[in-house]
Amino acid sequence: MKVLILSANRELVPDPVFPLGAAYVAAAVRNAGHEVKILDALVHDDPEAVVKRAVSDFSPDVVGVSIRNVDNVAYPIVITYADDHKKLIDAVKSAFSGPVVLGGSGFTILAEELLDHTGAEFGIMGEGEEAMLAFLEAFAKDDGLADVPGLIQRKDGETRIKNPPRLIADIHTIASPARDLFDSPIYQKWGGMVGIQTKRGCPLGCVYCTYPVVEGKAVRARDPEAVAREMADSYHRWGTDTFFIVDNVFNNPPDHALAVSRAITALNLPISFTAYLNPGFVTGELMAAMKAAGCTGIDYGVDSLTDGVLKGLGKSFTTKDVVETVRLTKEAGIRTCLSMIFGAPGETMETLRESVRLLDEMAPTAVLALVGVRIYPNTKMYDIAEKAGVLPDGWDGLTPFFYIDPAVADDVIGFIAGEALKHPDWLFPGHMIMAGRQLSPEEKPERYDSGPLAEFRKRGIKGNLWEMFGVMKAMK
Repeated sequence: MKVLILSANRELVPDPVFPLGAAYVAAAVRNAGHEVKILDALVHDDPEAVVKRAVSDFSPDVVGVSIRNVDNVAYPIVITYADDHKKLIDAVKSAFSGPVVLGGSGFTILAEELLDHTGAEFGIMGEGEEAMLAFLEAFAKDDGLADVPGLIQRKDGETRIKNPPRLIADIHTIASPARDLFDSPIYQKWGGMVGIQTKRGCPLGCVYCTYPVVEGKAVRARDPEAVAREMADSYHRWGTDTFFIVDNVFNNPPDHALAVSRAITALNLPISFTAYLNPGFVTGELMAAMKAAGCTGIDYGVDSLTDGVLKGLGKSFTTKDVVETVRLTKEAGIRTCLSMIFGAPGETMETLRESVRLLDEMAPTAVLALVGVRIYPNTKMYDIAEKAGVLPDGWDGLTPFFYIDPAVADDVIGFIAGEALKHPDWLFPGHMIMAGRQLSPEEKPERYDSGPLAEFRKRGIKGNLWEMFGVMKAMK
């Protein structure tokens, strides 16, 4: 069969992100003997027109649409993507009468809502590699759709099929992502890095997190040698030398992160990487191994620097752990970003000021400041908000809603905006403040190779946006 896979993501801030999920599904479909064509909306100026031409020229039997996110998860300047996704799907349907199948992490979280909003009939919740193959087989035989794992079918406002997702038990059977079907060099140059995954699943209990919904709670770790081989292959084929490890928490379990770091070191290639880490699972041994492997920066999902708020968010670490982790990271010579959520349950003006005080004391390379906790269905945070009676009547999940503790609701945005303007190493995307400067809406890039951040890429500066703060400090 001929399968067109459309990556719907067009968000360029903070950086263009390689569509890894779509690449994984494309690899599975191609390896099963189907003909696959990729259309990446992010790299086209008029993706709707390109979609129509691709459908006409390729004549697919099935179209898959990968939805990575539904909004920018930033407040108070909220950007939603559902209408853009609908435009792309409308373009597909205007030239194609066959099945359109939605999927991806963003879709999994709000499956029925996105099917209704876009008018698509089918979707696959959860991991798509095996499920998409099962759908193609059932569609070809015109029988067996009811048995496709994770399949949801909506028609005339009713759910006809809704099967539970099935996790892929043996992660080693998943083929390497089909990076060759995408314009990988664009993401290396203009995104500053390319994503790679070392494991799936998260057993931690953060109240707002959707990773357990998308990937399950059990950790399924890839062979460290296979991860290293994939990085080497990307380096030799496309010159990819800067990676971002997309795992929800790279260092859980710590032994696997250590093994992956050592496997990367053994490549003896001039490559570097950054990753998300949990401050509670950091040791000097791990920091030394990651540094030796080429790690240049770590983003710690800290959220708060007061123990009461951390406990309310379901975090597995304490403020003391964060302070020690930042010390160890700096000692290893690795740049550090602390991602914060201000206004979470239990927040007060006193806890806000204490978090800012400790941030100043620790002096990380950068601080990512978010205000409010974005609510998603099927999370503990949803239950907290529902019990508090703060969810809007008839709320469907697609319209972003952020929980802010009533004790700080009137003051937190102004307070954090003021701090962000005073701190040249802070990012406050919900207020478009970066490096101590208030950006204007006109500065948001329209293309992957435009905007103020593209100037760094033109100079060959790679890595995460927040790492540039470290580069700028070094240049002074």
